[in-house]
Amino acid sequence: MINSETTQRSYSLEYIKKQSIEELITIASDLRAIMVTSLLQSGGHLSSNLGSVELILAWHYVFDSPQDKLIFDVGHQCYVHKILTDRLDKFSQIRQLDGISGFPRRQESEHDIVSTGHASASLGVAAGIVAGQEEKIRKKERVTALVGDAGLTGGVAFEALNDIGHRQLPVILLLNDNQMSITSGCGALHTHLEGIDTQNNLFTNLGWSYIGVYDGHNLAELIEVLTYAKTYDRPLVIHTKTQKGKGYLPAELDPIKYHGVAGSNQPVVESLSYTQAFANSLLSLAKEHSDVVAITAAMSTGTGISQLEAVMPHRCYDVGIAEQYAISFASGLALSGKKPIVALYATFLQRAIDQVIHDVVMQQISMVITLDRAGLVAGDGESHQGIYDIALLQSLPSILFMAPASQSELESMLFWAMQQCTLVVIRFPKAHFVINDNFLSHKLSPITVGCGEYWYHDDRSVEILIVSLGAMTEQAMLALPLLEELGIRVHIYHSRFITPIDESHWMDILARYRAVLTIEEGVLSGGWGVNFAARFSLLLPKVSFHQLGVRTSFLPQATREELLRIAELDATAICSTVTTITEELLHQDRMNSV
Repeated sequence: MINSETTQRSYSLEYIKKQSIEELITIASDLRAIMVTSLLQSGGHLSSNLGSVELILAWHYVFDSPQDKLIFDVGHQCYVHKILTDRLDKFSQIRQLDGISGFPRRQESEHDIVSTGHASASLGVAAGIVAGQEEKIRKKERVTALVGDAGLTGGVAFEALNDIGHRQLPVILLLNDNQMSITSGCGALHTHLEGIDTQNNLFTNLGWSYIGVYDGHNLAELIEVLTYAKTYDRPLVIHTKTQKGKGYLPAELDPIKYHGVAGSNQPVVESLSYTQAFANSLLSLAKEHSDVVAITAAMSTGTGISQLEAVMPHRCYDVGIAEQYAISFASGLALSGKKPIVALYATFLQRAIDQVIHDVVMQQISMVITLDRAGLVAGDGESHQGIYDIALLQSLPSILFMAPASQSELESMLFWAMQQCTLVVIRFPKAHFVINDNFLSHKLSPITVGCGEYWYHDDRSVEILIVSLGAMTEQAMLALPLLEELGIRVHIYHSRFITPIDESHWMDILARYRAVLTIEEGVLSGGWGVNFAARFSLLLPKVSFHQLGVRTSFLPQATREELLRIAELDATAICSTVTTITEELLHQDRMNSV
């Protein structure tokens, strides 16, 4: 809990509107102290929120929420907004199960106009709200989109700028220019904003009025310009410059490190993460193959690309928050003879499905897409869960879609993918390896298209086969001792491939059992397990097929362990499901014996 005197005060909207500029400056300092004290314990987005304190404080001082509407782009910088809108008492539980979200959430407060989590979309939503207002309402209920300079690099932001300027919708764009995304800013827009001509620029040429550049930490200046904006009746850009990490020296000196902090309350995990294993393998691969290049969309640190970038920067391309462009760009690199590896978060690939189909699959181009944070994602809630990629991609023709279950398997898949003449997608979670390769009693076999690998198998007669996918193999292995205590024996087979499936190979495997349980870290409806069962239940009518997967699309913010439990994908849930299947088989035997 937060125990300092500062955090016991109330910072209601009614209270801050009565304060002088000097008192608001003190409140801004208090808000920073609250966030630093709390987040260093509980974890969360720190440097971005420290950099936007005055912007949000000034907006709430001038405007009247929720009548006036503040729409956050991405939303990870909304912490001050949450404190000011009656959530200070819950702030110590931010991003935790049963606590408040680290992003705006409509179900949480009437002041959270839109539930956000992905970048560049706020302007489009703001435009729609304004377009839907009656003329007299537009003057009373102003709509502001708070967008970072990195958020403007997304194509959907440019689409909104274009349309708003054309329709002359009175949207206020409050531009929080900290010259960064998670890492350093990139692209021509970054350069444009650095030396912007206040009379003739991107915004004015698209029909917007532009004012700036303002000190984003000067409350008096911000209040003055926002008061002016409140009555302005055309599209208006207010350009402010801020410092990421402002007010906390370690975050000022290293805003990348303090972009997201784990918190001292979080357990320290010693084992290697999937991301680090990928980063190590990518570096090794690049050293062996001079034509390997890596592409990411403003996530070089989160995806592990930064490790290669530090050694071979000319082999890495960070295209900004532009997943669609990243895929198209990689397609062109492949056509030029390069071997591109596109590293994205699974939740952000959703934006680029058309490019995968049109610019890669349809062109029969060879490239690799790695999906980090595929599956259950701790802390960030429903907007960041990587649970749709299997359902979205598995039906595409000629795709090789894989999921590793161990460090060596991830490395093998990446090197193997370089030899293929088609699109290879490799998905893995934001997690650390639970079981190392030494846990296996045998050496893993080489990768064969459409085939998997036994992780646990003996010569005893067994009726139930668990077919796991990727990291779910670890949970299946953890369920083994629980099942043995109950006297239940199973075999565990790791699929490796989501698609394609070698039908003859799988027929040989599956025909040995009476029941098959598939386990995947993705949505159950339209997922791999359902597709697998639909295919083989007709071919093997005597085998019963069962599936475990994510049954609800909108999972809360929680730890990975809590999410596995909620989604019923942990070892305990697997044990319970297998127990139920065992009882069903015993019931069948009793019925057959009558």
